[in-house]
Amino acid sequence: MGGDPGTATPRTFYTHKNTMAPTVTFFHYNESPVANRTRIFLNFKKIPYVSLLQRLVLPRPDLQKLGINYRRIPLCAIGSDVVVEASLIMSELETHFFPAPEYFNANLVTEGVFKTTNDQVAMTRFGLAVTNLFPPEFSAAAMPEFAKDREDFLSAKIGGNVDETIKNQAKIEMQQLADTIENFHLRDGRDYLLGSEFSAADAEYAWIPLFLIFIGGLEQAGVTAEAFPKFFAWIDRVQDKVEDLKDSNPNITEEPHNEAVARIIKGGNAGDFPLSKLLKHDENNILGIKQGEVVSVVPLDTGKNHPTKGSVVGIDRYKIVIEVPSPGSEKDGIESGKVRVHFPLKGYKVQKESKL
Repeated sequence: MGGDPGTATPRTFYTHKNTMAPTVTFFHYNESPVANRTRIFLNFKKIPYVSLLQRLVLPRPDLQKLGINYRRIPLCAIGSDVVVEASLIMSELETHFFPAPEYFNANLVTEGVFKTTNDQVAMTRFGLAVTNLFPPEFSAAAMPEFAKDREDFLSAKIGGNVDETIKNQAKIEMQQLADTIENFHLRDGRDYLLGSEFSAADAEYAWIPLFLIFIGGLEQAGVTAEAFPKFFAWIDRVQDKVEDLKDSNPNITEEPHNEAVARIIKGGNAGDFPLSKLLKHDENNILGIKQGEVVSVVPLDTGKNHPTKGSVVGIDRYKIVIEVPSPGSEKDGIESGKVRVHFPLKGYKVQKESKL
């Protein structure tokens, strides 16, 4: 992530067979579609990780003890560097620590497409879907705690009356996705988008439909097995593959929550920052941010009511890293300390303390 992507700069690699490999701690919950997107990546590469399941709704005590207000899921601690946003998590892990087997970097075509277009398109598609295709059973009347939490997250109501024009746009988006896969990618009878083998392309295009099937959103959009048989057969193959990947990853472990949080904070106090140590600060960054300045960082769209505040460790063209004080928990025997949080620049607002 650091340095000029147009030059061939050497990269530092670690593998899970190497004692230098950092401990990876994954904060997620099973129902999260974006966490599922990331889990597919972790399991495809058989990356060892500690699974820390989080509450579906706020508060999330683990993150509070780390001093992180950011409310999206998933997050991933690499040592005591905590990375947010699925695309950044996957990029950092593959680029710096677990290059094999290749996922996004398998060839220049998929790497270029995903880095330049797919993530932005996917998140726009996801935003439309989750806001407008939730069924009535997720309404405030049916699930008040969940609905209230997600309304704070989305800054919009779910499962209730929505603008029909916008809802129709969500339906159009999903119908066009299904049609493209049905009549373009799979028109020659192939099993997967790039050929006979499952790849990152399948995972990246399937994670939103998989979630919509779970909540009944595809049916709302008129995307049915009768209308799109190849699309649904592909979805079934992808789902089977996702389950196989999970079952075949022997490196998923669990740890008591307080012990995991204490380990991460203790590592931060000892300087266990394997990722941020690789960052080259850009003194001429477009935001005019200086090292040591206190800033708040928050997403521009969802979860924007929960900024995380800290001092700037560094910034480059792609991300900003801030050091956050971690309160720990005296009651739970967790010492205070610090962690470093990595945010993408795209899609996030960085505000200096003088303007807070």
